[in-house]
Amino acid sequence: MPVVAWDLEMYSGMFPQGMLRVPEGDRRAFSDSTVRVLDDPDLYAKLSREAREYGRRYTWTSIPREELKILKRVVNE
Repeated sequence: MPVVAWDLEMYSGMFPQGMLRVPEGDRRAFSDSTVRVLDDPDLYAKLSREAREYGRRYTWTSIPREELKILKRVVNE
C-alpha cells in the first residue's frame, strides 16, 4: 500500500521507494499528497508496486535479527 509520510531522514535508508515524502509539519502538502495518491490510479499502482518489491526483502525472521544487531550496537557504544 502506498504511503504518504513526513520527509524524515530515517525513511531515506529504510524506505527508499513506495512512498511520497512531504516536508515535515506541512499539513497542506500531506493532505494534498494523500488526495493525489488516492485520485491517481497510476501513481497508486506505481507506489504500491514499489512498496511490495521493497517489502519482499524482509521476512518475519530476518527483521528481528536485524533489530537485535542494531540494539547490540547501541548498547555497546
